[in-house]
Amino acid sequence: MVAATARRQRSSTLGGVAVPLATSAAAMTPVRRPIAVAVVAGHPGMEAGIRSVLEGDGRFITVQVGAADVVVVDGMEEAPADALVVRLVGRDVVGPLPAPSAPAGALISRDASDEALTAAVLGVAAGLVVVDPDLEARGPESVGAPGDDLTPREMEVLRLLAEGKPNKGIAFDLGVSEHTAKFHVGSILSKLDAGSRTEAVTLAIRRGLLPL
Repeated sequence: MVAATARRQRSSTLGGVAVPLATSAAAMTPVRRPIAVAVVAGHPGMEAGIRSVLEGDGRFITVQVGAADVVVVDGMEEAPADALVVRLVGRDVVGPLPAPSAPAGALISRDASDEALTAAVLGVAAGLVVVDPDLEARGPESVGAPGDDLTPREMEVLRLLAEGKPNKGIAFDLGVSEHTAKFHVGSILSKLDAGSRTEAVTLAIRRGLLPL
């Protein structure tokens, strides 16, 4: 009798059919698939850095543009007209900043943290318009020489690149994740218009960003 009672307590009735509670709970819980994100960037290093951040988070998968829920666009690269876009903007943009796409979109700094990037993608996927507070009040800025807009953190990464450190070593020295280190390296290559880490260091020395 006790065993029968226990069995009844562990079951639920759906449409007149007894189903174990664990089964009915699973059936009623919606399965959340990862958000499909495409990356559009003019520089392979920047694209790889963004992809690394997204692929390191189980809430996202990276796909081609045509299959994406959200498209992350670096700088002023062209995005599909009907796409939900998260646009990363650097300090080299002249004039008014582009408005986030409607009905949902995001405009965030290229120097934003991994957390800010993933939060922007989640927000846009949920139908929100997201604007980085650091960009809201920003006026037109002039274009400097390539590399003039490196952030203090990127300068730290650049110095470690000059020492020959791999992404894992950079991450260890700075106390950040390897994904973050890879993102910074990609941003540096993009800003210096360099095709490799070695070229980035060479260009930085020529432009006085690093000592000889």
